[in-house]
Amino acid sequence: MNYAKINRFTSLDTQAWISSQLQFDIDFIFEIVKSILIHPVDVKKYGIRYDRRKNALEHVLNNTVNKILSNHNLIPFLNQRKLPLLTKPEDRCILSCDHHALLFTSLMRNLSIPVRTRTGYAKYIVRDLLIPHWIVEVFDSNYHEWILYDPERCIKNVDRKDFLFANEAWIAKKNDPNMTFPSYSNSKDQQGIKYALISDINCIFKNELLGYEWRHNSFNKKKPLIVHNSYERLENEMKKGIDYAAESMYNPDKNISDIRAFYDKYIQEAVIGDE
Repeated sequence: MNYAKINRFTSLDTQAWISSQLQFDIDFIFEIVKSILIHPVDVKKYGIRYDRRKNALEHVLNNTVNKILSNHNLIPFLNQRKLPLLTKPEDRCILSCDHHALLFTSLMRNLSIPVRTRTGYAKYIVRDLLIPHWIVEVFDSNYHEWILYDPERCIKNVDRKDFLFANEAWIAKKNDPNMTFPSYSNSKDQQGIKYALISDINCIFKNELLGYEWRHNSFNKKKPLIVHNSYERLENEMKKGIDYAAESMYNPDKNISDIRAFYDKYIQEAVIGDE
């Protein structure tokens, strides 16, 4: 899997000029991301009116970087062709941590740097709470290891002990059914963890926001059965597959073949109308 190569989710082809002004400077990349996006949690302090329930569809439809950059508020600033964009908070797209991670990933891949989005629960955003969150991993070729960054919070070198990956959350829940987790993408507790794990596996295969395409008919996709059904309604074989995939995700690079087999069997894309 070539994590340095752009795909349909991370393409910048509608604003190709951006690539020519990029440089491998994490702070600079953070600044670009934050000149384009603002998180819904942050809008209040700028007095920006926003109703997340009414605008939930915007999150689903903005599932690619090209779509984010087509926002009419951004066009005047994109036309100036200067990075970071010279926006004010009210000019930016109000989108969540997954979009921040996707945009950061796009910018890094346009520098041919291996990067991938990851899904789980942050321990560092609110003290003593697990917060559903997306971050990124950037591959350090000098040390041959993945380094965590948080584009939405603009944090470099996130300590792995401060981020609970989705597979770790799944296994923790299996070991202690009484352990509770916050809702993830409107799915509660175990169902939310299952969706987070499937989203993280999507990320490993560079289908970063494929999950959004399962939510709206305009994408002409069906939710895979493993997503559509609650965990309790899944067949035992599928439940065992989730457990095995969760264990394999402790080292996705080493276990990529096993994860791929699970992915192809249970999560592969389906088109509405297919038998």
